[in-house]
Amino acid sequence: MNQDNMDLLLPLLNEHKEHLERLTTERIRPSSREKFEQKVHEVELSGIQIERDTIQGLFEEGKISRDLARDMRQDLNLLETYTIEEDLV
Repeated sequence: MNQDNMDLLLPLLNEHKEHLERLTTERIRPSSREKFEQKVHEVELSGIQIERDTIQGLFEEGKISRDLARDMRQDLNLLETYTIEEDLV
C-alpha cells in the first residue's frame, strides 16, 4: 500500500477485517473452524508472496534501493516463519 492506492485499499482492508472479526466471533463447528483457519493461513501466505512480488517490482523500477529491498525481504521472511510456526502449534 502506498499513497497512490491508499484511498482504494483502506476501505477494502477495513471491510475484510470486519468480516474476519465477525467470522471469528461467531460459533463455528470444529470442522468448519479447521477449514476457516486453513483458508486464513492460505490468505496470509498469499499476502506474503504479494508483498515479495511488490518489493521485487519496486526494486526493479528503481523506486527502492537494494539494501531496503533486502531489509524488507528479511522482515517478510521473519513474518513467514512466524506464520508457519503458528500453523504448526
